[in-house]
Order: sequence, then structure tokens, then C-alpha cells
Amino acid sequence: MKDGVLFFELSSDALISQGLGALLILAYNGEKPEVVLKCPPHHIDELGMHRTLTPGRANGLASLYLRLKQEALRFYIAQQKSV
Repeated sequence: MKDGVLFFELSSDALISQGLGALLILAYNGEKPEVVLKCPPHHIDELGMHRTLTPGRANGLASLYLRLKQEALRFYIAQQKSV
């Protein structure tokens, strides 16, 4: 987090995981923690990604988003404590 906004990084050996993570990171990089917590990644559905993903990949994508939310919540709580 820098200047009240979040910046995420992702590393994976699997190219599909990197690509799916990039779809999330592009949407949430540079946003405040509240945005990550309150705004689900509707752009994934709009792209039709869920129709093409295997259940395992869809679960992986959901896990990545959950991790982003956990990190956002951690920074949000830290912000609130410092106020």
C-alpha cells in the first residue's frame, strides 16, 4: 500500500494462473482497500470467463480474489487503527 491505495503483485509458474490473476490485478491495482472489499470482479463475468474455466480454475480464481480481499481488509484495519 502506498498513499492509501493498494498495489498487488502476482507470481505463478502456470501461465493460466498468471493471466487470471492479471485480470484481477488490473482491476484493483491503485484502488483503495474499500474498493476491493465492496466491488466484486464483475468484469470476469462480463468477459464470459466462467463459461470457459474448468471448476478447478474457477475455484483458483475465486481463491485469488479472496486473497486480494484478505490483503485489502488487513490494510483497511491498519488504516482505521492509525486514525
